[in-house]
Amino acid sequence: MSFKIENLAEAIREAKRKLRRENPNYARTFAEVEAEIERRVAEVVDERDSGGEVIPTVQYADIASGRVSEETKDKVRSRGACVIRQVFSSRQATEWDEELGKYVEINRLDEKLANAAEDKYFGTLASSKPQIYGIYWSKPQVLARQSESLTNTRIFLNNLWKSESGGQIHFNPNQVPVYADRIRRRPPGAASLGLSPHIDGGSVERWLEENFTKVYRHVFSGDWRKYDA
Repeated sequence: MSFKIENLAEAIREAKRKLRRENPNYARTFAEVEAEIERRVAEVVDERDSGGEVIPTVQYADIASGRVSEETKDKVRSRGACVIRQVFSSRQATEWDEELGKYVEINRLDEKLANAAEDKYFGTLASSKPQIYGIYWSKPQVLARQSESLTNTRIFLNNLWKSESGGQIHFNPNQVPVYADRIRRRPPGAASLGLSPHIDGGSVERWLEENFTKVYRHVFSGDWRKYDA
């Protein structure tokens, strides 16, 4: 959080009073939002049960050649996620995975992580082995991040967002700074995604801090259909 609150409890109470003053019909607003969420969930369930593709799949070759349809782009925006295949060849991915596997084995990371407090969840997995490792700058990771294909993929995804509004440029979708993340290695047939259920989203700052309040102004004012995630 980029701001400091001396009395959080009172700040929360005042924020709620302010929201109620600005939108006396707040109960109706959030009932409508909840109904829309339920409609979207039902839509996804219906598509899943009928054998449809709930999470859209995009082929990297189509990204590289500019052949991704607007219909597909709209579905990615609607679902908030997509699977992009063949960004790297199977051979390249296998080579990188084997190199990472050797690094994990040589440095006995399975053994070291098994007793780490932050990774107790792994003990509940069928393999009882970690699937996420705090490795950030291995050679395969650096090569992948700097590759042309991953850069093109990130630029494609960035351009699905609106980078400019109200005469203000918020970010350049064609510039992609490196993001250093850990590695995940799931054994064949693993049912787990390697993480316990969790939410990375924010908390009180979403509706206490002025800039975030501005982001969700349409929801807070009751005109929630104008909110464009």
